[in-house]
Amino acid sequence: MTNRKSKISNYDFMKVISNARVTKKSSPLEVINFIHMGVTTNDLFKFANAIECDIDLITRALNTTKRKLISNSDARLNKQLSENAVEIARLTTIAMEYFADLKEWNEWLDKVHTQFNDQTPRSFIGSIRGRELIEQTIYSLKSQAILTIHQL
Repeated sequence: MTNRKSKISNYDFMKVISNARVTKKSSPLEVINFIHMGVTTNDLFKFANAIECDIDLITRALNTTKRKLISNSDARLNKQLSENAVEIARLTTIAMEYFADLKEWNEWLDKVHTQFNDQTPRSFIGSIRGRELIEQTIYSLKSQAILTIHQL
């Protein structure tokens, strides 16, 4: 494993999106309190940059637009947008434990899979149930990888 892969797999995108107010180890109550406070537009842009993802893809997943974010650059996102953004950050942190590479993660999100009814996982990331399905699929992939290693 390269240094870059090791560094990313240990990275905490919850910390990025919250400007270090919460982390992947924070309690659910701490995360809820942060969500009520709201994600800043600047931190959302930092998160998009950190995961090497176009902000337009992030805004689509949040069901908003880049224009709205820019016009309210000093404001915090509302509770629903903040919750979705934090959940996407949490999901990305989980994904890095399996993929260990942002490019692989983004490619996987954009590839058609049978588990997603022959659609891309990214097309489901904007909903709670979609993120749950993505998370379950990642855990399934991790389990399969562990079984394969043990069978060798």
